[in-house]
Amino acid sequence: MQSLPLAALALFGLALAPLSARADKLKLHDGKWEITVQMQMPGMGNLPPIVHRQCLTQKDFVPKGHQ
Repeated sequence: MQSLPLAALALFGLALAPLSARADKLKLHDGKWEITVQMQMPGMGNLPPIVHRQCLTQKDFVPKGHQ
């Protein structure tokens, strides 16, 4: 079950990857961010939410998995 949060974070990181070339223009408030992923699967209903909290900055704005 550990791979599910990593996959969600990887998708989020990939979504932000194109922004890395424009990081100087990124309007991101430095501080502690919370990312919540909720999934629904047919036949399984709602799965429990996955919550990831991490400090993000202008220079380090891609969330990292649990290490």
